[in-house]
Amino acid sequence: MGDTTAALFAGGYRNPPAGSVANAEDWNGASWVEVADLSAARENHTAAGTSTAGFVISGNSPPDSRVTSTEEWSSSTNSTKTIDTD
Repeated sequence: MGDTTAALFAGGYRNPPAGSVANAEDWNGASWVEVADLSAARENHTAAGTSTAGFVISGNSPPDSRVTSTEEWSSSTNSTKTIDTD
């Protein structure tokens, strides 16, 4: 079944009134804990990694904005870092 005690979630969409979100949240096996924020709220983005290292690429920030940054997650600093913009 795999490891169910760790996961990371970043960005996405929450039903109105919140809309797009910039949260980076960590699953500790019992609950989600917000650990950092992306530089911009976004949805329809690409993300990959683990609960200790990952990245988020591009996305949309409605109503009409395109997010072009790539951000890196590092749990050692509990922060995101923009590593590329186009």
